[in-house]
Amino acid sequence: MGSWHWNDQESPTTAVGVRATMGAVTMKDDPQAMQRPYVFVRGYDSRLHVNWWDGNVNWWDGKAWHWSDQGTPAGRTVIEKVGAITVQDGPNAQQRPYAFVVTDDSKLHVNWWEARRAGVWSVRASESSPFRTTRTRRSARTRSSSPTTSGSG
Repeated sequence: MGSWHWNDQESPTTAVGVRATMGAVTMKDDPQAMQRPYVFVRGYDSRLHVNWWDGNVNWWDGKAWHWSDQGTPAGRTVIEKVGAITVQDGPNAQQRPYAFVVTDDSKLHVNWWEARRAGVWSVRASESSPFRTTRTRRSARTRSSSPTTSGSG
């Protein structure tokens, strides 16, 4: 019979702690491979970080877990989480993780894994974005307003 265990995943760096979770997914390098967890977080530096397992079967010793700084889209900071998914282009293709965030320009951005270019950022937003940024003295917050039907999404 199995049992649950705790493992200290620490933080992205000694200087940057975890501010908020962004999402968690599992992915396979090929259809016969083991699933590997990826956990996306926003650090206190307002950047996207991912804690991922490299597939080492001795996962409990902590050596198989790694932090990677995914950064931010150029000139932006991450202010809100959206979520994470994996995509597989075909039955024999590798799964790829995608993490979606809202940045300080109130646009939706996606960070995904592409074998040729690690950690690619892209923006997918329109002028009719349902996200509106409200600033307070202490922080930037995002709230959802009613989406409009204009724009091409």
